[in-house]
Amino acid sequence: AALMQEVPFKPHGKVRLAWEVLAGCFVLYDTFAIPIQLAWDLEPERLYVLITLVFWLLDIIFNFNTAVDAHGEVIAIRKFVAMRYLRRRFLFDVFLVMIDASILLQPSGDGEITWLRIMRSIRALRILRAMKLAKAQENVMDFFMDR
Repeated sequence: AALMQEVPFKPHGKVRLAWEVLAGCFVLYDTFAIPIQLAWDLEPERLYVLITLVFWLLDIIFNFNTAVDAHGEVIAIRKFVAMRYLRRRFLFDVFLVMIDASILLQPSGDGEITWLRIMRSIRALRILRAMKLAKAQENVMDFFMDR
């Protein structure tokens, strides 16, 4: 019965819109900061990594609780929403969260081992979240155009 319940958030609602704007800010920052950090071998700010880790973990939960727009029809059935998210973006999102967690847990300083350096380089994949910006921009425009 729990799987047939409806999810609480609408795909074009104000809460989702605000969340996507915030996500866009994180993605925009990463788009500029990560290449600079990699080019000059700079450590990412640990507080920022912690904040983004928490945000993207919450994003996974939020995605499980946001109805989907399937060809103009809003579907809010929890099982449908969960299965669609699991098939489309869940593994990618979890992979990126794991990268953030590994960066946060890695020791800083000269004692860094090779695989941790590799994980920092893989961090550049976080920029792929920029793909979400196109969808977020479309949702923001729809929100204001419908007013």
